[in-house]
Amino acid sequence: MDNIFKTADKNWLLAEDGYKPSESGHYETLFTLSNGYIGIRGVKDLCKTFFRKGTFIAGAYDKSDAQVIELVNCPDFFNYDIFIENVKLDMEELDILCYKRILDMKKAVLHSYSELAGKDGKRIEIRTSKLVSIANKHISAFSAGIKCINFSADIRIATAIDGNTVNIDSQSNQAVRHYKVSEAAIINNKISALKINTKDKNTEMDFLSNISVHNSTNTKMEVLYEGDSKGNMVIQAADFFAEQGKEYVFEKVIYSQSSLNKEQKLCDCTLYEAISRPFLQHLSEHAASMEQKWKVSDIIICGDDRIQAALRFNIFSLIMLGANLDGSTNIGAKGLHGEGYKGHVFWDTEIFMLPFYIYNDAKAAKKLLLYRYNRLQDARQNALEKGFEGAKFPWESADDGREVTPEIIFLPDGTPTRCWTGDEEIHVTGDIAFAFYEYYRITGDKDFYYSCGAEVILETAKYWESRLLYNSNTEGFEIKAVIGPDEFHIHVDNNFYTNYMARWNLCTAAEIWEQLRDLYPDKFEKIKARAGLTDEKIKGWLKKANMLSISKSEGVVEQFDNFFKLKDCVITEYRHDGMPILPHMFKNELDFKEYQLIKQPDVVMIMHLFNHEFTYEQKRINYEYYEKRTTHISSLSPSICCLMGIDIRDTAMAGKYFDLAANTDIDDNQGNTEHGIHAASLGGAWQAAVFGFGGFRIKNGVIHLAPWLPDTWRQLEYNVCWQGRLVQVKVTKDCITVRINDSTDMLQADNGSKACGFKVVAGGKEYLAEAGMETRIELKN
Repeated sequence: MDNIFKTADKNWLLAEDGYKPSESGHYETLFTLSNGYIGIRGVKDLCKTFFRKGTFIAGAYDKSDAQVIELVNCPDFFNYDIFIENVKLDMEELDILCYKRILDMKKAVLHSYSELAGKDGKRIEIRTSKLVSIANKHISAFSAGIKCINFSADIRIATAIDGNTVNIDSQSNQAVRHYKVSEAAIINNKISALKINTKDKNTEMDFLSNISVHNSTNTKMEVLYEGDSKGNMVIQAADFFAEQGKEYVFEKVIYSQSSLNKEQKLCDCTLYEAISRPFLQHLSEHAASMEQKWKVSDIIICGDDRIQAALRFNIFSLIMLGANLDGSTNIGAKGLHGEGYKGHVFWDTEIFMLPFYIYNDAKAAKKLLLYRYNRLQDARQNALEKGFEGAKFPWESADDGREVTPEIIFLPDGTPTRCWTGDEEIHVTGDIAFAFYEYYRITGDKDFYYSCGAEVILETAKYWESRLLYNSNTEGFEIKAVIGPDEFHIHVDNNFYTNYMARWNLCTAAEIWEQLRDLYPDKFEKIKARAGLTDEKIKGWLKKANMLSISKSEGVVEQFDNFFKLKDCVITEYRHDGMPILPHMFKNELDFKEYQLIKQPDVVMIMHLFNHEFTYEQKRINYEYYEKRTTHISSLSPSICCLMGIDIRDTAMAGKYFDLAANTDIDDNQGNTEHGIHAASLGGAWQAAVFGFGGFRIKNGVIHLAPWLPDTWRQLEYNVCWQGRLVQVKVTKDCITVRINDSTDMLQADNGSKACGFKVVAGGKEYLAEAGMETRIELKN
């Protein structure tokens, strides 16, 4: 057992110690393995107790009998059964002497160990290792070691590619089958093949697997293999005699591919070669790929093991979800970890997750933005159907760029209610434009920005201009009937976040119009023709932007018109984990509409995104007002309060909120981790660590460092990529060390050139950090 779980640092491990059926759903999500192409939930082996099996291929959506289009739950292939003398082993019918599962985040491998005893006193030891390869996105594999401790017996291990899986709606509990099995076969008695086609989209997905058995000396055994196709599944089995005290290792390698991005035909010999290679070879290649990603992405915290391990889980999950992106898919709000939110994509990607990729894996960031750019025509159609111009991106996205938000949702108490977010949460359109700008600001990738980014920013500005309404009483423009990031209040007018983002979008579009015309005349003419814009139109945008209703208060900014007229209510009670306890009269989200309680930061959120446009005092006053009225019912919330808390040096609250953000899923403080990971919170925790505690900001093209370490932290180390260079930052209580190194291939955004050094501002002084040299900045106590 020691060897299988051996690692250099316990802070790379996430463990489930003991057999706990009641926590099955929680650990299935935490132990999901993914490589950005496929995700497989971490269901327990050899038992009947599980919450929800799930195998998801990115971009594979279908509707059929579901309420709305959703990510398809594909065939299950990570299963196996053990028969001892023809009797099936069921963990729940045996004495469980030991049970442990450990996720090794450094190598992205899920290990398990169990020791079981029957009523007859026979004891068996089982250890497994599972991976979903980062090195080859089509490969998944597992090995299962079986040892009969005090007896010898005939053993059969059976495994299947099971095409009977369904999606289950978490609210109605309705099961929907999204595909049909079009082919099930056994090839040469050793290779299973299952082909499915989704019902509406006719997306073809193929699954092939190969099995083998090795003895204790890792020698491949000549054993009896059997295969059979029954209905919607293909079953493989291996029979062998197990001698007492010797371990036998059963291996299964699976190849999965989809017609969405098919790269090779099933008859290719390279495919068969891939699934015939041993587990350890796939593990070696996979671990090497993970090592390269961790070299850039790891954050090291000295002094707080709990936070260190939690933050690594957040980064680990982001690495998995961002690997192997190709521009045709995005990252859903629940990742590839479950059926929550139907696998749909929200603003979570652009505002919460994308910064991690921009600063750690610019190529992945670019692919995420290409997903949006490639759906620009659908966004134009969305706007047109609502009677507006330009491009309106959907609140919820799936395989295309059309709106897929369900019109009816069910509240926790079962009450059906009209869902207005698809109609009114339009700030997502500005969020996406903002993301293109942020990518350019950090990477310097001019070619991408002045082609794809420019067109998105101009088309979204065109939408905002058509959305403005003139108010003759105020002689200004308004945006009415919207939902801001705080989703408790619907049909509101002049939401501060929405209007601020719209104004930014209009002004930035005017800037990019001039830059295109002056610097890139060829691109300018093409985009101008497609968008149907003129210089006069652009000037009108600027005029209207400056007349848009946005509070200029130096005090507390009103979240939307008449917000301050709502009943006031301040949160005064908190759970043991720091989450708010809501007053008894609040049963569901409809109850909040008459009160100044909010779901998540709204005004404070815009002050985070446009950090340098607000004074310290503005941020302090608004944070202190809205923090007391924030329920944090959204997992997106704690990280933003942490960031703003650090900004104004509310150190106690910042530490509390960072713990909540970093442990959102580990502690399940939202109570729904079983339905999938909280992907936005992953990115929010990273931002809190780097932009907050690490103090890293870019202002007017210059690196600004204003770190703050909690009392228990001795040191913080992190990396970011800025303008094609890797910037390594180490922070202690009394010193900042900055080193500029060459970028890795994964970081390089093809921006044409890399600066040799950068200006760094810290403690009110300016320093020059030169490439290849260490710059030491002393901090005042």
